[in-house]
Formats: sequence, C-alpha cells, structure tokens
Amino acid sequence: MTAPPDDALLFSVPAPQTPVEQLLALADRYAQHNDTLDVLLHFSGPHADPDAYIRSAHRLQRETHAAVKTLPDQPLHTRRKVNDAVLRLKQLAHLSDGAARHLAAARHALGTADANESRAEVLRVIGPHVRAARELTALAPEAVVEAAGHVARYLRNPLGDHTAAVKMPLHHRHALLAVARGHISIAGTLGGPAVQVFDRSEWPVPVSQLRLLEVAGLVSQAPETAPPSRYYAQPDDRVRLTAHGIATLAALIGHAPLAPAPATATPVPAPASTPRARR
Repeated sequence: MTAPPDDALLFSVPAPQTPVEQLLALADRYAQHNDTLDVLLHFSGPHADPDAYIRSAHRLQRETHAAVKTLPDQPLHTRRKVNDAVLRLKQLAHLSDGAARHLAAARHALGTADANESRAEVLRVIGPHVRAARELTALAPEAVVEAAGHVARYLRNPLGDHTAAVKMPLHHRHALLAVARGHISIAGTLGGPAVQVFDRSEWPVPVSQLRLLEVAGLVSQAPETAPPSRYYAQPDDRVRLTAHGIATLAALIGHAPLAPAPATATPVPAPASTPRARR
C-alpha cells in the first residue's frame, strides 16, 4: 500500500507557543487519536485510510519526544514533580510506538481480508489489534494535562499577574480542564443536545455552560468525532479547546486549584473572537 504524504493527518491544531501550551495541545492530539480509534470500533460508517491511524500514532510519538526536549531548557532539573512528568511523557512516547505497531498489524490483517467481507467480519479480524493500540494511549490525555500542571507551577513567576486566574470562575476552570482531558462530548437526543461527561469527579457540566465557553471562543465542537454514548447511535460531538482556550488554560493551570464548584451564571472573560455556536 502506498503511504500518503506525512502531512495527511487525522487532525490539525495551531502550533503552541509555550511548553505548557505545547503539552495541552499534545493532550488534545491524544484525545483526537483515541476518538478516531473508538469511532472505528463502534460506528458502522466509513473510516479513514488505515495508514492515517499509523501516521497519527507515530506523530504522537515524535511530538511527545519533542515536548520532553523543550523542558531541559527551563530551570526544572531539580524539581521532582517535573522529573516525574518527564518520565511519564517518555513512557507515553514508547506507548505510542507500541500503538503504531498494533495498528500496522491491523493494516496487514485488513490487507489480507476478502474485499467482499462485511464490516463486521473485517472488525473481527482487526479489532484485537485496534483495541490493543487504543488501550496503550487510553490515559494519555490525562497524563499529559497533569504534566502540564506540574510544569506550569514551576515555570510561573510567583510575582506575575494572577488576573486571569481570578476572573475565571472555578466551575468554568473545571470545565476547561475536563475538556482538555477529552472528557466531554455532546450527544443528540430527542430532547435536544445532552452533555456527556466522563470525569472522575462526575461533576455536571450543563449545555448552557459550554455555550458560554463556546461564545467566549474557549471551546468548540467537532461534529461526530467522539464515540457514540449510546448503542446504535451516531458518534457524539467532541468538545475541544480552541487555541484561545489552550492559552487561557495554560495561564490558569498553575494557579488556584481546579476543583469543581457549584455552577452559576457568572460570565466568562471577554473572547478574543466569538465564533457562532454550532447548535
């Protein structure tokens, strides 16, 4: 099979500017990669070129190594938490390489399948390899966001401006953190859109809150890119941080705790731009 150009990727995000933003963008890439594998396994619609999945895993490996290389340039070598974060990132790079190997095995199995076989039969052949690849990167978004928090705390100037952290209500900060971890999607239901939150805190994030964050240009919806939250349903819409959202969370993540708090109608900061909500 002829491999498409390396820039034919499953996702595209603007280049980050700081180590913390770079890590948050990397977490977003891992979440997108995991979503593509979940949709492949659970949705009966068309899927991307098999080589694209392999290229995605290889790119995650390269970009995780690149993120690690940016950290020694900072005064972090004596910080235990940051050292632990660096080790975890190196582990993730190895896990991404292992995921690419499993996906290559799935591509090989797909190449030997009969063209007339049903999708169910094809998934029976490649499913074990894809599931193994998915398991290797399952916790990557959370691990990278945690690493970003450790790095942010040691890079931050203690005398710096805390205005952004003060202005952002705590429940909005919690929502941004859940989005960064790849924990929020929106499903269409008979009663309208419903937010699906996969978060250990199980703290609710209402649609109205996501709408405020979306109007502020902090989050956006990627239609039908997340695994369906119900059997025999269309894929959910994944909620993702925008470039502005990544920069905002990078400014917040090293300050006050990002634990949940009761939701209120407190407005979010003024947006850099105000994209139209999709729904």
